[in-house]
Amino acid sequence: VNPDTLDVLTVGEREFQESEQNKAVRQRTFTARYDPLGGRLATWTSTGDYFPHDSARSLRWCSDTFIAGGWTRDIDPNSTPQPLVRRFDGEGKSISRRADPFADVMIYGVDCDREEKVVSAGERVVGGQTDALIFATKLPEQPPVWQADHHGLGNGDDGATAVDCNAWGFCAWGGYEFVAGKTQAIVKVHYP
Repeated sequence: VNPDTLDVLTVGEREFQESEQNKAVRQRTFTARYDPLGGRLATWTSTGDYFPHDSARSLRWCSDTFIAGGWTRDIDPNSTPQPLVRRFDGEGKSISRRADPFADVMIYGVDCDREEKVVSAGERVVGGQTDALIFATKLPEQPPVWQADHHGLGNGDDGATAVDCNAWGFCAWGGYEFVAGKTQAIVKVHYP
């Protein structure tokens, strides 16, 4: 929710055909802005300005803009995703983007800490299994300033699916880990 206008912004992914001549279907980030009393006000679809495929999986208000976390990848269906964070203005239009140099990573949760670092939570494929990856950046061009990996206690998949930061600078991520042959919920708190 935009605190200035109370408009509601949603993000997601849609399939997008480039043109009638080029029938290739791409996955693209999509936003829709709604009036709080009902009715869609506007939409926006990514142009594929970094790689032809991208998606947004989470959205948060950060200072005076929205931030969305997701992924991007090249045309080849076997290409690995990279984490992608976009900033949106209050109307839901992209004003900047950042892809980080982590291979095979998708972001599922994003938030902003008290220093306005963007904290992203997701999963990374390592050696045939997934591990949780949480990292913090300052947009748009600085390298990650903090990172935590979670490999779990067992030999199985682990992942972070959400993150939330409070006014004191603590960020908690929630997700799952594989322990003793079973998948279980996990929450960890960090101070990035």
